[in-house]
Amino acid sequence: MSDEAKFFPRIEGTALRREDDRGYLEILYESPTAVLKRSFTRKGCFRGLHWQDETAPQVKIFRIVSGAIADFAVPMDDPAKPIHYSIVRPEDGWIRVDANLAHGLYAIEDAIFEYFCDGGYDEASEKAFSITDHIKKVLGVDEVILSPKDQAAAPLEAVREGAR
Repeated sequence: MSDEAKFFPRIEGTALRREDDRGYLEILYESPTAVLKRSFTRKGCFRGLHWQDETAPQVKIFRIVSGAIADFAVPMDDPAKPIHYSIVRPEDGWIRVDANLAHGLYAIEDAIFEYFCDGGYDEASEKAFSITDHIKKVLGVDEVILSPKDQAAAPLEAVREGAR
């Protein structure tokens, strides 16, 4: 191994890539405390609504490289609060999603985005919630394409009723 490769290792060629009908996810770097990812999501697909509970909090910082998304967030300290959303495009730059927020994104256009997770991924602490009906209503779309994991997620409404 050359000194350059030893001291300046490249991560691009070592990405773990997962593909499905929605697009792909590349894990560019992962440690116990941080994850760097890049993703392509096809128009009409929703990734989320996900949250890692207090046992493994995770702050996300992301940006849209190309395309456009509707970004959704729900404060999990009070899931009865409104679901917030914002349209995000490349010119909006980097956005922070605090650890207390369940988060997901809907691709309004084919979209490439990059994100950094401050806090490692912990499958055991991750919760998934369905907001498909809400997305259809606020965005005026007929279809929301989901992963099998997200199709099986409990409706956020059930969590809200439990919080009352």
